[in-house]
Amino acid sequence: MAKLDRFFQAMYDRQAQELQLVAGRSPAFLLPEGLQPASSVQPNLEQVLGLLAEVVAAPELEAIQSQGHLETTISRPGLPPMALRVSSSASGLEAVFMPGAAAPAPGSLSEAIEAAFDYRGNVTLSLVGGEALEGFLF
Repeated sequence: MAKLDRFFQAMYDRQAQELQLVAGRSPAFLLPEGLQPASSVQPNLEQVLGLLAEVVAAPELEAIQSQGHLETTISRPGLPPMALRVSSSASGLEAVFMPGAAAPAPGSLSEAIEAAFDYRGNVTLSLVGGEALEGFLF
């Protein structure tokens, strides 16, 4: 059994919303009451990359290092699919696993919302019920 699989099983057993792996910090579960340590070990950058190598292919690991981020969906035997969001910066590497979630599809609502954070100006939101909301983002 891969080391990450034990974390994943514990994440589902504890009904955690996330498993956070950050280089230099103890792995943690996000529970309704807040972050709870999943281990006392504080993995370094190489160890976090080694754990990620258990669940992502080499080209995806290279993308993390060259582009600084990765969003994908992973599957593990006996567990539901989960979203994986990895970001890398000068300050370190962070990997967040979200059970039962899928990575946003290109062109999805979440991608549009992310793009909106870089936008300033008039906007119109078209709601499902047919109503439109207009406003200004600044």
